[in-house]
Amino acid sequence: MKKQVVHTDRAAVTGAPLVQAVKLGNLVFCSGASPRDPKQGNKVVEGGFTAQATQALANLKTVLEAAGSGFEHCLKATCFILDFDRNLPFLNDVWVQHFGKNLPARTVVGVAKLRENYLLEVEVTAYVP
Repeated sequence: MKKQVVHTDRAAVTGAPLVQAVKLGNLVFCSGASPRDPKQGNKVVEGGFTAQATQALANLKTVLEAAGSGFEHCLKATCFILDFDRNLPFLNDVWVQHFGKNLPARTVVGVAKLRENYLLEVEVTAYVP
């Protein structure tokens, strides 16, 4: 098997030395999705945690689709969030809106700092059916 780099211009990029995702066989490993909006020049969205979570998941969905996958095929997610106690309920609300009842395994980690003014970053592993 040979790894393939997955890239789409429809999802945000950071300028960091990374790829949006790597595909190996039918597995997709996504880098941390950011709350940047590619339609606004990759600026971090304003509006608080819910707005940022919504944008990060929109970016993640776009990358998964570019790889031939989607939220319904996610196996594992790791979420890094600021202000854990305050923001976890907001994350849960946005999470259910995007994943419905087809939830992946998930770990949420409270962190002291993220890049720029991010309030969260989300990475997933999925499969291509």
